[in-house]
Amino acid sequence: MHKPPRAQIAAVVSALQQDGVPAHRLGTYWLDIETFEWPKNSTANVGFILDMVDAVKRAGLRVGVYSGARSWKAITNDSYSVSSQAPLLWYAHYDGVSGTGDFSPFGGWTAPVRKQFMGTQREFCGVRQVELDWAP
Repeated sequence: MHKPPRAQIAAVVSALQQDGVPAHRLGTYWLDIETFEWPKNSTANVGFILDMVDAVKRAGLRVGVYSGARSWKAITNDSYSVSSQAPLLWYAHYDGVSGTGDFSPFGGWTAPVRKQFMGTQREFCGVRQVELDWAP
């Protein structure tokens, strides 16, 4: 069973601080919403995501969502409820092109702040499995 959202966020923030990362340096806390182990109940999924958003905000951090259109639609039935509470979107579209000219709105987001354009099939500076991202 998963811990409640507040407990999960508190554990992560605590672990980062124990590793010497002060709260003011945490920046944006990105919720990774991808199709792995989500229940089929999109209403419950949206509720859980909103609880996570609330927990991040209560921890005093800025919150954003990392997702792709396909994952978002499969998990939330393309809910628009989250984008008003977490307006920062970092989307995944592995087309190998930096820039957001390919973006199509989903989930209520009309413009992203970041794009992941290449996945783990590349080596960069001697590091394997690097994902490449773009931000203006």
